[in-house]
Amino acid sequence: MELVFNELSFREYKDEYNLLDCFVSLGELFDKAKELYNYTHIIFPSNLSEMKACENKSFYEWINGMPTKHRNKIFPIINRPPFIPDFLGDKINGLASYYFVSTELNIGQEYCDGLATADIMDIPAISLANNLIWQSPILTIFKETDVSPVEVHVTNLATQEVLNSSEFQEFSERKMQVELQPSNKTIEEKISSISLREDHGIDKLQKFAERIVRNEYVNGVINSLPYNPNTSRFIKSVYKNGNIEIIMHWEDAGYGIVIETTGRNLSETRAIAEMLRKDFDR
Repeated sequence: MELVFNELSFREYKDEYNLLDCFVSLGELFDKAKELYNYTHIIFPSNLSEMKACENKSFYEWINGMPTKHRNKIFPIINRPPFIPDFLGDKINGLASYYFVSTELNIGQEYCDGLATADIMDIPAISLANNLIWQSPILTIFKETDVSPVEVHVTNLATQEVLNSSEFQEFSERKMQVELQPSNKTIEEKISSISLREDHGIDKLQKFAERIVRNEYVNGVINSLPYNPNTSRFIKSVYKNGNIEIIMHWEDAGYGIVIETTGRNLSETRAIAEMLRKDFDR
């Protein structure tokens, strides 16, 4: 399981060694989260080295100005891929829809890649504990929609108190335990409700859809996808609302369908996606 770094928590640092202490504390907190709940990795932005860290220095300038013994405390935390772009894959365009606002931190509307990734991938953020705002167990960000921005609440870890809280425990245990719920629809109901666009290849899509809805965790096929002729991946995207995008990559045109599953969160939907890959991929 992963956590994602909240890069906005770099703000307000005036002292280089205060930033060092906070990074070391973050590493110690991560070690405890790993021990308690099997978190395995902190996802960092790919442009971390370019970000302003403190005293008008970039992160690269700051960390390379540190004595080697101090740098060696930080590198094991930050130098492990994947980074946010690879972790998000096809979902990366969604980052631009999110922003953070704080009058206390003098932030108007600022992109928040770490917190946005936490919402998109249904994982906790982890923040440097340099401000009471970042020590909150829940951080509020905004997501732009076609109508108006909506509030999104992200689970956030920055202190031992949050790590030991029942709320963080419940969130983490939900991620750890995947208990799949079978569909309550009959195969006949699922076949009769298959919905595909009237595109070239619909006959092949229909046959494939009728096979895949026989999986007990699939509720139905709700749409077809634009052609993806250049991919070799069976699973294109997995969403926390239970939907999975699948590509028939063995077909030259790369026909694809959108499947509605019984997944109630990203962990469950990923488990179903892996099951479908093993059963139907070629």
